[in-house]
Amino acid sequence: FKQVKAAFESVYPALGITCADVGGLWNEGEKEYYSGMEPCRTIVSSMNTETVTKNNNTLAVALGCTFGALFAIAAAMVVYMRSREKQGAPVFKTSEEDIKDMN
Repeated sequence: FKQVKAAFESVYPALGITCADVGGLWNEGEKEYYSGMEPCRTIVSSMNTETVTKNNNTLAVALGCTFGALFAIAAAMVVYMRSREKQGAPVFKTSEEDIKDMN
């Protein structure tokens, strides 16, 4: 049985769990762990680890390009409508009937 328990405990780090997560087999009648069923001890190493973060900016670039293009199109439309108004042929015209209704 000790070999099986040791085999399970050896893969805890690969599973992302610790001995504290698993615990042991508790004997409620004697208020102690069964012999050989005690929780294993987790060995904590104090090695310095370096955290590497990688940012994926693809979404930010795509959204920036999209909104930039939409702004450029809107600005071009405003310039076009303004130039048409200066020429005396506005893009949006009111009909003669609408003007009479306003008076």
